Amino acid sequence: MKLQLNDTQMEIDPSQTTTTTNPAIAHLQEVHEVVNVLSNGLETLNDDNQHFNNESLRLQIQLQTFTENIRQVKHSIEESHSFLEGFKLNQDILGQDVSSLKEKINDRQNVSYDGTCIWKIINVKEKMGRLLGD
Repeated sequence: MKLQLNDTQMEIDPSQTTTTTNPAIAHLQEVHEVVNVLSNGLETLNDDNQHFNNESLRLQIQLQTFTENIRQVKHSIEESHSFLEGFKLNQDILGQDVSSLKEKINDRQNVSYDGTCIWKIINVKEKMGRLLGD
């Protein structure tokens, strides 16, 4: 005797089942076996459903963690950009200060030969151009 339920086949060995002359009892036994198969299938589906729910929860928590990490990395990048912009601005200012100090040193540096004071003037063309341009 074979029972078929949604592509699942179950072999029932007639020698292992109690033989009865009442067809209603035999039908009841078959229904009971089908209910057992369905119950086992339902239990498996419930176990799978619980597993999927647990996996979904784990993935949601992981997604939240990744989202928070991305937010922190973006904030860190923004802070780094601000720091680098400030650093570049300070570097430019220091470069201008160094150039100004070099010019002041060169302007004040004097060279003396034979007791007379000689002023060394560098970048004469540039300075003349500035004077004539004003």
